[in-house]
Amino acid sequence: LEFKKTVDASREYKDVKYLKRLFVKIIKEVSPEK
Repeated sequence: LEFKKTVDASREYKDVKYLKRLFVKIIKEVSPEK
């Protein structure tokens, strides 16, 4: 396991839609070719 990024989500409501958007954004940043 390797950490690539930290996110301050302390002010966000953590619902499924927010988490999905966050994960997709981070995946695209880390591995844009996929």
